[in-house]
Amino acid sequence: MRDIVSFPVRLVGHLSKKIKSRPISSPNSRASELDRKLVLNLKKSRIPTWQQFKHVGKVLNKKEKIVIGVSGAVLCAALLTMASAFYFEHRIFVPKDGGEYIEGLIGSPQFINPLYSLSNDVDMDISRLVYSGLMRITPEGTVEPDLSESYEVSDDGKVYTFHLRGDARWHDGTQVTADDVLFTFDSVQNPNLASPWAMSFRGTTVRKIDDLTIEFALEEPFSPFLSTLSVGILPHHLWEDIPASGFQLAEFNRKPIGSGPFQFKSFTKDKKGLIHTYNLERNANYYGKIPYIEKITFKFYPTFEEGVNALNNKNVQGLSYLPSESRNKIRGRSDLAYHEPSMPQYTALFFNQKKREELKDIDYRQALAYATDKEKIVNEVLNNTASVIHAPILEGYIGYHAEIEKFEYNIDKANELLNEGKWEYLSEGDTYRAIMVEKENEEGETYEERQDFTLSITTINTAENIAVAEALRDQWEKVGIKVEILAYGRSELQRTILKNQDYEILLFGEILGVDPDPFPFWHSSQVDTGLNLALFANRDADELLEDARTMTDSEVRQDKYIEFQNILAEKLPAIFLFSPTYTYPVSKKVQGIDIERMAVPADRLSGINHWYIKTKRAWK
Repeated sequence: MRDIVSFPVRLVGHLSKKIKSRPISSPNSRASELDRKLVLNLKKSRIPTWQQFKHVGKVLNKKEKIVIGVSGAVLCAALLTMASAFYFEHRIFVPKDGGEYIEGLIGSPQFINPLYSLSNDVDMDISRLVYSGLMRITPEGTVEPDLSESYEVSDDGKVYTFHLRGDARWHDGTQVTADDVLFTFDSVQNPNLASPWAMSFRGTTVRKIDDLTIEFALEEPFSPFLSTLSVGILPHHLWEDIPASGFQLAEFNRKPIGSGPFQFKSFTKDKKGLIHTYNLERNANYYGKIPYIEKITFKFYPTFEEGVNALNNKNVQGLSYLPSESRNKIRGRSDLAYHEPSMPQYTALFFNQKKREELKDIDYRQALAYATDKEKIVNEVLNNTASVIHAPILEGYIGYHAEIEKFEYNIDKANELLNEGKWEYLSEGDTYRAIMVEKENEEGETYEERQDFTLSITTINTAENIAVAEALRDQWEKVGIKVEILAYGRSELQRTILKNQDYEILLFGEILGVDPDPFPFWHSSQVDTGLNLALFANRDADELLEDARTMTDSEVRQDKYIEFQNILAEKLPAIFLFSPTYTYPVSKKVQGIDIERMAVPADRLSGINHWYIKTKRAWK
C-alpha cells in the first residue's frame, strides 16, 4: 500500500482498471476499491513528480514496459532527426581565417618593385600582392579604385583627378599620401631609372593638389589610361634618398614595404645564392578586405617540367601556369581544380613582306590562310586548350567583330589561288611548287626558269610553338608549299630576330592588356620601335586607331575598331590562329577562387583576399 499511495490518478487509474476487472465479491476487492478512493483523496494532481515517476516500473507489466520503451526511443530519434535537419539546413560552412597557400612559379624574383616588375612575371606576381595602385584589376577583368577613393575626368578627357582614401597605410604604419603617388610617377618618367612603364606615361604631367589629391594631365585623350594606373605605388619616405644609380641595388627590391594585402616576411636561398622560397604574411592593417589566408609561400623552379613535378609530388598546392602539353603529365592529383580564365592574348602568323618579295602577293597570302586548318591545330595540337580566332580583338572586349571576313579551311580554294599565280607544279607527281621566274638569254629572249621556293616560319623554341609550327608545315605541304622551321630561345628572338626584323613568317603571341588597344601592335609608328610585327602600314588604319584611343563614347570606339579590322581582313598582313586558354591548377582545398578574365598572369591573384582554406559553421 505504501508503494502506491503517492502516485497520482493517472497511475492509480491504471491500477484501478485492473482492480475493476477482478470480481468485487471478495473482501480483497472491496479493500482495493477503498485503497483507490483513498489514493484519489490524498493526491488530486494528474501530473507525476520525478520522485513519483521513478516508481512506474512497479506498476507496469513487461509488455507495457516494452511499448513505452520503444515509443520513447522512436520519439527521441524523431526529435534528434528534426533537430539535426534544422541544424544542417540553417548552418553553412563559411570562410575562416588561417591557413597557408604554397604556389610554384617558373623563374626567380629579381626586382619586387612595381617600377620594374612589368619585365618579369615572377616579380609582378609578388608585387601585385605587396603593393597597391591607384586602380586595381578585378577578377572580372574590369578596373576599379584601389588607393583612390574616387576620381573625376575632365570633359575633354585629358585631366584625371584622384582623391586618395585616408585610411591606407604602408606596412611600416606610415600613411599613404599624394607625395607617394607623385614620387612614383616622377620615378617612372625618370630616364635614368629605365622603367618599362615609362612609355605608358610619356607626356603625362603629374601634380599634387593636396595631401590626398593628385592630378594627371595628358597631352591628348587616352581611353585605356585608367588601366595603366594599376601600377603599384612606392613609399616616398623610404625611397626618396636612394639615388637613381642605386635603385636596382636597394634592399627594398627583395624586402619590399608596400600597402597591399600581404607583406614581406622572409625568403630562403639555395647554395647558388638564388632565392628558393619567398614568404608573405597577411597584412592585418590592410585598408580593404583583409585576406582569410594567413601566409603565402612561393617556390621557384627553372622549368615547367620541374614545376609540374613539384605539383605531382604535392610540394606545392598550385602552379602559376600549366602549359597545354603538360596537362597529361599531372599524375595522382584528382584534388586539383583547373581554373581557365579568358585572357586577351592571341597567337598569329605575321608576314614580313619586306623580307620576302613573294609574300607581297595577296593571292599567295590568302592561299596560305585557306590552307591553314585552325580547328585541327586547336583540337589535336593544343588539346582544346585554345579557341579559334579570325581577328586581333577577342570576344568580350570592345571592338570584337563577329562578322569579319573569315578564311575558313578550304584546300581547293588554296590550290586554285596558287595555280592562278606563278607557283606551279612543273610535272605531275611533284611534291612542292616552284617559282617560275622570267629571265633573259644572251639573244634578249625571255624565258621562264624554275626556282625552288622554301618559306621559313620563325618562332620561340617551346614544345607548344614547335608543335604548332610543325602542324602548319604539314598543312601547307598539302598544297605544295615547302616550309622550314627556325626556332630560337626567347631572349635571342627578342634581342636579335625581332629587333632586326629578320624573319619571313613569325609565329608569335601577343598579350593585349586590360583594354585591348590595338594601336601598339598595328599603327605604322610602331613598325620600327614597337610591336607591329607584321610591319603593317596603312594610312586609313592609322587614322582609325588614332581616333579610337581618344574616344570616350564606347559605341563610336567600337565602330572604329570594326572598320579597322575590316582593313586587316582585306590586306591580310597576318593569319590570326587562336587565343590560348590560361590554365591555372590549384588544390580544391583552396576555395573562393573565381577568375573570369586576366590581362597578365598576375591577374589570377586579383581576388586573393577572398580565397580561403579553413572553414567554420555559421547560421544562415
